[in-house]
Amino acid sequence: MTAERIPAGPDPLRVRVVIGPLDQTLAAQDGIAAEHLLAIRAVTYPEGRGLSQGPDLIELGWVRDGVFQALAAVDGRYLSTEVASGFTGQVVGVEAVGNTDATLARFAYQAIGSS
Repeated sequence: MTAERIPAGPDPLRVRVVIGPLDQTLAAQDGIAAEHLLAIRAVTYPEGRGLSQGPDLIELGWVRDGVFQALAAVDGRYLSTEVASGFTGQVVGVEAVGNTDATLARFAYQAIGSS
């Protein structure tokens, strides 16, 4: 699952999920300035864990005026060993996708409290 800034595209912020052969854009949003930080967070399902859902949702979006703005969410099981066999947990990383370079200017982790 990625949040991508596409400076030359019609929607500068796009959330994609890639699971095996599936490569799907979940959401895209224009009007998000470069100074708004991309953000990811894990939140619990409001109704709790169930047979058709994991213990958490992974939300991707951006921060505007200190407030997280969710753009898309995926069941956290898709980023864990429950679905992605052999994978040992949820991690954060940067990848240059396609024929392009990626520059990571800053990465920060900050716990923002429980949801």
